[in-house]
Order: sequence, then C-alpha cells, then structure tokens
Amino acid sequence: MSPTLETTVTATTKQDITLKPSIRRKLITELKLYQELRLQLKTIEHAIDRHKNLIGQIRDDTGEQSITLEGFTVTLVAPVRKKFDAKKYVLLGGDLEIYNAANVDTPSKAYDKISCPNDRMED
Repeated sequence: MSPTLETTVTATTKQDITLKPSIRRKLITELKLYQELRLQLKTIEHAIDRHKNLIGQIRDDTGEQSITLEGFTVTLVAPVRKKFDAKKYVLLGGDLEIYNAANVDTPSKAYDKISCPNDRMED
C-alpha cells in the first residue's frame, strides 16, 4: 500500500436574503431591546454578586455557619467532593477495599446561599 495524501475541505454556503422593511425594522428593534436587557441583566448580576459577597463577609464576621433574620437566611455552603488518587491507590496495593480507602475528601469552592422571604412562592 502506498502512502496517499488526503485533503479535508470544509465548505460553507452563504445565503443572502431580503427582508421586508417592516420585518427588518421589527427584528432590529427586538435585537436592540434584547441587547439592552442583557446589559441591564449583567449590571444587575454584578450588583447582586457584590452584595452577596458583602453579606457573606458579614456572616463570616459573626462566626456562624447560618443566620436567619426576619425571614432571610444566609448559609455558608462548603461542599466536599471525593477524588480518586491513583498514586495513593497504587502505593496501597490496588484491591477494591484499598480503592475505597484511597478516596480523598477534597473541598470545593464555598459559597453563600441566600434565601429571601417568599422565595418558595415565586418558584
């Protein structure tokens, strides 16, 4: 079998369409409104994150894991996940009991969970 050269080519087609002026106007209006709303959403999300961090710092200052105040609840959620450590598994000998013993608790990123009054009603 002799070596062959192969070339892969990707082809795309471009289709130009003509929109009626009324449809074009509606579409561009909706696209601009969508863009404006996305910008507002990002601004609001940034403000929420800033306040969430401040609330978390205040909760940290109290030294408590969870605080409930006037229907609000602020709880530090600090999940831990298990991660297989292959080197440890090999060092320990490698059977099923040792595999289970080789699982290491690894902390994940902690975050504050904030619940407001009436949150369940809005869902």
